[in-house]
Amino acid sequence: MIRTTRDLDFKSPDLDFKSPDLGTKPTDLDAKPTDLGAKPTDLGGDAKLRGLLELPPELVDKLACLGGKSGKEDLVEAILELLKWRELSLAELGNYVGRNPDYLRTKYLGELLKAELIQATNPSKPNDPNQKYRAVRRENN
Repeated sequence: MIRTTRDLDFKSPDLDFKSPDLGTKPTDLDAKPTDLGAKPTDLGGDAKLRGLLELPPELVDKLACLGGKSGKEDLVEAILELLKWRELSLAELGNYVGRNPDYLRTKYLGELLKAELIQATNPSKPNDPNQKYRAVRRENN
C-alpha cells in the first residue's frame, strides 16, 4: 500500500524517477523585488508596446476597448483617430488595432480611401513599401 510520495520512489530501466522533496523552500522566492515603479528604458523589439507608450491616453482607452469581435464602426473610428494623431504604415495600424495588415487593407483602407476619409502619403505608388496613411482634415464651412 502507498502511504506517501516517498513510497513512489522506484528505479526502472526506462525511467529514473525520484519524487521531489516538497519540504524545502525555493530560494528565489526569498529575493526582494526590483523597483517596479521604474519606467522601462529598453523595450527590445516589442514595437506594439513602444507604440502604446507614445499614444495619447484617449487613444489608449479606445484601443483597449477593441476586441477580436469589435464592430466595423468601432474599428473604423479607431483607425481614423489613429490617423488623425499621426501618419502610420499599414503594419503600424495593424499593430495598434490588433488586426492583420492584409485584412485591414482589403476590408477597411480601400473603402476609407474611396470615401476620402484617409489618404496615402504617396498616392502615385500605392504599393510603395514605405507607404503611410493619414486622416483627411476637413475644414468647417
